[in-house]
Amino acid sequence: MTTETRKAKVSVTISRTLLSQIDNEVACTPNSTRSGVIESWLRQVSRKKASDDLESATIAYYDGLTENELAEDDEWTDFSTKEFKRFEING
Repeated sequence: MTTETRKAKVSVTISRTLLSQIDNEVACTPNSTRSGVIESWLRQVSRKKASDDLESATIAYYDGLTENELAEDDEWTDFSTKEFKRFEING
């Protein structure tokens, strides 16, 4: 078993309300466990954060472009759109 597939045991303190929500999810999901539900929720939040970070970085990139860079980007957009349509028609 590699270190990537091994799981680390941790102890956390959470509210009873959140624990109740976790237990409700376990009760509604066959073959699930508290650990599985928590890990699934953490993965979802992690993916959402990564997506949000990428979106923020993309916005910052485009906000930082000069007028010339924006014009060049528009030219590439027009070119690629025309090529795609040509490929689609001739495809």
